[in-house]
Amino acid sequence: MSVPVSSANLLFLSPLPRVIVQRLLVILEIGGLNL
Repeated sequence: MSVPVSSANLLFLSPLPRVIVQRLLVILEIGGLNL
């Protein structure tokens, strides 16, 4: 039943997507400060 949740956990546990998410968060923070 929790297949999507487990797949999402695997994506977040892998280092590469985590770095990409962190980069996106930094870009969003910079964009928010600029706005």
